[in-house]
Amino acid sequence: LDANPTAVIAAPMGATSAQLFTFDAVAPTMVELAYPTFASSISHWGTSVIMDGGFDDDKSLIFTYGQRNATSIAAGQSRALFSIRTAPSVDNGIAAAFGQRELINRMQLTLKALDVTTSTANSNLLVTAILNGVPSSSTTWTNAVGNVANIANSSLSQIADYQSAGNVTVSGGEVTAGFFLGSGANSIDLSQVRDLGNSIMGGGGTTSNTQIYPDGPDTLTIVVQNIGSATASVFGRLSWTEAQA
Repeated sequence: LDANPTAVIAAPMGATSAQLFTFDAVAPTMVELAYPTFASSISHWGTSVIMDGGFDDDKSLIFTYGQRNATSIAAGQSRALFSIRTAPSVDNGIAAAFGQRELINRMQLTLKALDVTTSTANSNLLVTAILNGVPSSSTTWTNAVGNVANIANSSLSQIADYQSAGNVTVSGGEVTAGFFLGSGANSIDLSQVRDLGNSIMGGGGTTSNTQIYPDGPDTLTIVVQNIGSATASVFGRLSWTEAQA
C-alpha cells in the first residue's frame, strides 16, 4: 500500500460506481470506513418470573417451620395448628404487617410438604390444609422460621402458631389438601398446590377477615380433626420455598 496516496478510488453514498478523489492539501476529502457500531439491547434486573426450556425451578432455600409444643385435641374436636402467609409488606429483608414497611410483598410462596405427627397411640385424625380460612381468635403473626418477633432472616413469610392460644377453629376457606393419620407420623406433598401470594392492595382493612385475602395475603391454615375416641397430642411441620423479587 502507498503510505502517502495521491488519489483514492471510492464509492460515496448514493453513487452507483466508484469515483476518483485526487489528493488536495487545501481542500482534503475525508473517507471513512462505515460498519455497524450500534445495536439494540435490553437491560434486565431482578429475579426470573418465567423460565425457558424445561421450566426448571430456580434454586432456593427450603424453609421449614415445625411446632415444638403439642396441640391437644379432644375426641370429636377440630383444632387449627398454625397458619402461614407471605408478609404483607417488607423492606431491607424485614417482614412486617401492611404499612409498617415500605414495599408491598409480591413474592410467591411455594409449598413443598406438610407433616403431622402424634404421640397418642391408636389415634384417628383427619388433617386438612385450608386456604384463606378465618380463625376464631385474633392472629399474631411472627417470624416464619423462629416464630419470634423482630428477628430478621432471609424468609419473608410469617407464621401464626395457635398452640398457646387454646381451642382455635377455622371457618370458611377452601380445603386444598388433606390426609388421614393414625399413630406416628404422615406426610403429604404440597408441590401441586398453587403458590401463595398477596392481594392487589396489600390488605389491612377493618373487615371480618382482616389481613386474609382479599384484604391481605393468602393464608394457609393447617387444621386437624380428631375422629378417634381418645384425646390426641399433635405436632405439625411445613416446608416451602420463596420466589423473592
